[in-house]
Amino acid sequence: MSGPPVLRPALPRDEPFLRAVYASGRAWEFAATSWTEEEKEAFLRHQYDAQEKHYRSAYAGAEWSVITVDGADAGRLIVFRNGAAIEIMDIALLESWRGQGTGTAIVRGIMAEAAALGIPVRLWVENANPARGLYDRLNFRHVSDYGPHCEYVWTPD
Repeated sequence: MSGPPVLRPALPRDEPFLRAVYASGRAWEFAATSWTEEEKEAFLRHQYDAQEKHYRSAYAGAEWSVITVDGADAGRLIVFRNGAAIEIMDIALLESWRGQGTGTAIVRGIMAEAAALGIPVRLWVENANPARGLYDRLNFRHVSDYGPHCEYVWTPD
């Protein structure tokens, strides 16, 4: 990672980039499928639209951000602060930005904010998602499972 990651509010003009980040973050799921590119694109378009609709209606006030590094768009972050916890609803980086400390820096920043407030950080991640290793390294606790997802919680000491 060159410079520290910076968050900027996601704007309507960012939608094509946000869709690309979403697709990039789900690419590992399609490795074993025989779907055509058109089938993958249609599925991802439908899933993105459904997720966005759900998040915007169920988590009014969630913060949608574009993660930038040295001025380049690198990923997206969706966070919901409800006073009792900070929920990382989604964090995803384009493949070219993974493994460079960008995600770690973003999550550590959220952890510092939560520690200052004395509240936990919560997130859900798919069981097979390689990002689980990051949460394990940052001392998040795996607290529950729901279908293909597991819940992680970090609490300040």
